[in-house]
Amino acid sequence: MEIEEEEIDELSDSPEEQPKRNLGKFWFLLIAVSIGFIIIIIRLFIIQVYDAKQFATRAKHQHESKIELKAERGKIFDRNGKLIASTINSLSVAVDPTLLKEKLIVAKALEQATGISRKHFLRKINSTKGAFVWLARGIMPDRARGIDTLDYRGLIKFKEPKRNFLYGNVGAQVIGTTNVDDIGISGLEKKYDHILTGKNGFMIMKRDARGFLHAAADLPAIPAINGNSIVLTIDIELQRIVEFELQKGVLSSLSASGTVIVMEPSTGEILAMATYPSFDPSKKDKVEFGAMKLRAITDVYEPGSTFKVITACAAIEEGIMTPETPCNGFGGQITFGQFTIRDDHPIGRVSFREALEQSSNVIFSQVGEKLSQNKFYKYVRDFGFGNTLGIDFIGEQEGKIPKRDGFKPFVRRYISHGYNLIATPLQMASAYSTVANGGVLMKPHLVKKILDSKGEVKETFDEMKVRRVVSEKTSKIVADMMTGVVEKGTGKRARVKGLKIAGKTGTAQQLVNGSYTQGQYTGSFIGFFPADNPKITIAVTMDRPQAGYYGGLSAAPVFQAIASRWIAINADIGFSGDKYLNDTIFVPNVKGFFSSDALKILKDYGFNPKLENLTDGIVISQNPPGGSKIAKGSEILLTTQKFKTLICDTLDKKIYGEEYRPNVIGLPMRTAIDILQKAGIYVRVEGNGFVRSQQWSRDNKGLNCTIFCTR
Repeated sequence: MEIEEEEIDELSDSPEEQPKRNLGKFWFLLIAVSIGFIIIIIRLFIIQVYDAKQFATRAKHQHESKIELKAERGKIFDRNGKLIASTINSLSVAVDPTLLKEKLIVAKALEQATGISRKHFLRKINSTKGAFVWLARGIMPDRARGIDTLDYRGLIKFKEPKRNFLYGNVGAQVIGTTNVDDIGISGLEKKYDHILTGKNGFMIMKRDARGFLHAAADLPAIPAINGNSIVLTIDIELQRIVEFELQKGVLSSLSASGTVIVMEPSTGEILAMATYPSFDPSKKDKVEFGAMKLRAITDVYEPGSTFKVITACAAIEEGIMTPETPCNGFGGQITFGQFTIRDDHPIGRVSFREALEQSSNVIFSQVGEKLSQNKFYKYVRDFGFGNTLGIDFIGEQEGKIPKRDGFKPFVRRYISHGYNLIATPLQMASAYSTVANGGVLMKPHLVKKILDSKGEVKETFDEMKVRRVVSEKTSKIVADMMTGVVEKGTGKRARVKGLKIAGKTGTAQQLVNGSYTQGQYTGSFIGFFPADNPKITIAVTMDRPQAGYYGGLSAAPVFQAIASRWIAINADIGFSGDKYLNDTIFVPNVKGFFSSDALKILKDYGFNPKLENLTDGIVISQNPPGGSKIAKGSEILLTTQKFKTLICDTLDKKIYGEEYRPNVIGLPMRTAIDILQKAGIYVRVEGNGFVRSQQWSRDNKGLNCTIFCTR
């Protein structure tokens, strides 16, 4: 197709229009370039002047890195300077599931270190959609072998501080524990967290071209300030004795639980304090409900006959009674109005001293009525009841007593022998310490000193006198009356030959759903020694003992065992001569204990224990049996049983593998729980009494055992 010449002329510019078009392009290009330069200049101004600090910081971060310097948590020492709790570096493990390929290898290594099934870790890895998931935290160095050498893409390892308890679970409820972030969550660890926690520091390090960090002297560094340390009033060796004997006492009396407090009367210092069952602070995921509670401070109960010592102090101080005042027990029963008060062991006409020795409710109800409303109320309050004592611990309960105008005659009759009021074991121990201290109440406390990070004393907590409650004369009279309780009264099982002990038994029915119930009792024994110059007060409380519920049967033997063991290594406390050391003593019952523990207990008592079948395991019999009275140094034969793997079918083996699982059928519930927990097994309980059957299972906590108990 040909184009006409006229059409070509129309498509082309005329000679006059061409320069105009070129000039327009020039100005457009000039303006565009100018705008670009202006933008660049403005941007450079913003970067170099306006936002200079921000971009300098970004550049700095590309070449420098801020490393946090972790502060070390303060230490905890006992009264003699023995280290109880410190901090070590533990290993924590996380993964990036999107990068990790060696999942099974990592899961196996963690199973080896933690005892938790590899399936648990594989589930966590495979179910996480993000790029980070924690697998395990706070693995102790001795368990981390095998993990610390792994180096896979996507495996993330951290060193984190973790509390290390050098005496295991000894004193666990008092000392408390920390969480994975090293923050106190119970006990003194929580109470004094602000003292023990330090202040983290940091340092700046240079990053080279390959991304490695290097320290540089010219870069800033703020050192970490370690936490302060605390020195306790607790004697860790006495604490160990207390926990051993309390555990044995609870198991042998078939009690639901037990509590012991040991105090120094002259200062108010707590030398030992424990509740059984307790817990292992390194295995917080396997703690039985309530085991972290220090019941000596957090629980209340009706004290029963141990309160008669307070009534006796008030009556003697007011001149109403003397030790030799004649009293009438009315054959064990007295009725006033619609109320009747009875004695378990009826008595007739006796002295006030004998009334205390035989723990007569009938006689003490008459003494309580003789005390005026205002006077009796004042003595009860002054001894520390109905209010907190101010101990340096979390969760102290104040108990409860009637108001002043509620101290009516019939109420005083019941309060006089320990009913119609509730108190903590600590309040009872403190009241007896007041009698032992010449009538002066001291403030109980658990911490003696605070040390700075260099170990220098920063603060000291001296003994604090609260008030004088009764005269020194009255306290000595009552203490002398209390020695008769131990020598010839209801507290005979607390006797230690050669040691003068002042004490009192108590047996109180418990309120269940608003009414007193047969079979539910609190047995207790509280005493101090030497009676004429008291150095130690020990309060023992047993909750619902089944094998002899009287305080003289369930609690007094625990007092006797603790006292005898303690004076054996502290001869200066005040027993007369060394006749006691060479005399016959009772054999402790170690049936159900691991052989290593049983051997240690018997050796501590001065016996010569031997394994009859030379097999480590659980003690199933002993000869002579527990409760026998034989000479120290005598041989005791122990028969033990090694628990073998239960026979499993093929399916069970796939789930559980080959492992040891203790057979606890036939043992008392508390003994069974202790055996299983020591084997690292999580325990569930149904019923009470003796184990009739047991059932095994496993979850993310590890191996579990449910025990079914009946009486």
